[in-house]
Amino acid sequence: MSTVVETHTDIVPRLEAAAERVQRAHKAAATVIFGQDQVIERTLITILSGGHALLIGVPGLAKTLLVETLGTMSKSVSVGNAARNGMLSALLAKEGLAGPDAPLEGQRGFLAVACARADTSCITEGLGREWALLSNTYKPYPCGIVAHPAIDGGLALSTKIADVSAIEAITLRCHPLVPELMGNPQPADGLQARFSAIHGVAAALCDGQVGLAQYEDGRVVRDDVKALRAKTTLAPLSSEKAANDLKEQIRQAVAHGARAEEVGPAVPNRGAFVQPTILTEVHEDNPARYWEFFGPVSLLFRAKDEDDAVRIANDSPFGLGGS
Repeated sequence: MSTVVETHTDIVPRLEAAAERVQRAHKAAATVIFGQDQVIERTLITILSGGHALLIGVPGLAKTLLVETLGTMSKSVSVGNAARNGMLSALLAKEGLAGPDAPLEGQRGFLAVACARADTSCITEGLGREWALLSNTYKPYPCGIVAHPAIDGGLALSTKIADVSAIEAITLRCHPLVPELMGNPQPADGLQARFSAIHGVAAALCDGQVGLAQYEDGRVVRDDVKALRAKTTLAPLSSEKAANDLKEQIRQAVAHGARAEEVGPAVPNRGAFVQPTILTEVHEDNPARYWEFFGPVSLLFRAKDEDDAVRIANDSPFGLGGS
């Protein structure tokens, strides 16, 4: 531990300063075990300062809100780590470890950090009678679930195409989240391929199945699937209706006082295309301030100082992941 601290003495204060700028009251907000008393919290801060692996992305502290981890080993650790932290919290509570009375809903609790507005009744409503786990399901394919409909399509077509090398071009029209979360066109290994909708479809067409074997490193870099990925394009939006809905959102934002500026090269006039747009002067009385824009639209806000920037970032119904 001491060797790690000495080797990374410059990293630690820089990361702590970054965390302090984001949310001054929660320098250790990355800890994911609830109900810890101050002694345990200080222990976790010590681990954070000494554990260089945690500092560079292992999601025991980095969490999965960081989309940057997609396609890396860090992302794969997160699921098991979440279960482990839940078990650890339960075992510590069983042994009498004390914590704050309101770790979730308190003034500086988890909900205050994670979102601007929270409905705490959802936490206990139906507790012991209704099980959220029953609303969950398994994944039919070992990759990001937003790409599964596209893979379904690839599998359906695979039985009708005798020679995939004869395919000239493929266009995938998916939900706008697919390019954002799974837009890697040429993954270099199996981890990256799990977040590539294009690879999922190419593997489906080449192999007629999509399972663990299609995400092994050796399969991902074979010539046939690489060639098919190179012929595949992710369409900007899932449909012309989605594009029209997005354009209407921009119009409504401007009608409520926002300023819209189109940027970048001109996009085609026909099809599911929307010109990339930057919205400014989106004030608090503008409903667009709280909308989700599924497409190439960015909102820019002016802040008076760091505290005001934190206030603006927290003023979102989508939590820190949306800010």
